[in-house]
Amino acid sequence: MRADGVAGRVGRGRGGIGRGGRRLLAGACLAALAGCAPSLQHEHVDPQTLTQAQFDGAHFHNAYEAVQALRSNWLNARPMSPYAALEGGVQVYMGNVRLGGLSELQAIPMSTVVYIRHFDALQATERWGLNHTQGVIFVSTHPVQW
Repeated sequence: MRADGVAGRVGRGRGGIGRGGRRLLAGACLAALAGCAPSLQHEHVDPQTLTQAQFDGAHFHNAYEAVQALRSNWLNARPMSPYAALEGGVQVYMGNVRLGGLSELQAIPMSTVVYIRHFDALQATERWGLNHTQGVIFVSTHPVQW
């Protein structure tokens, strides 16, 4: 109580929680709600990788069919150099062994594939060296190794 006998308010001039406190409380409520609603959370899908979860139930016979159905843009590389036509197009690797061009994907049965990853020209050149101006489709029969 003040000296003149009038009870004073504690805190901000209007009483209650200030603007910063309201924001903090609202943020805490949103965080709590997000944690309670797993259906609102989405699993991140890497556009450069195809995984077994994406293959399951699709009945693809070989890796070419899977790539053609799920990531057909990987098959249509855009040349980054004037020599791209001489370099043979998109290269296919399996377990870091260069198999050849896209037709090699038809010889890889899906029953052996764990994941398929696309590397653009820059990434492929960094990893495997020159002559990858159309990129690489990397097929793995083993768990993640990049």
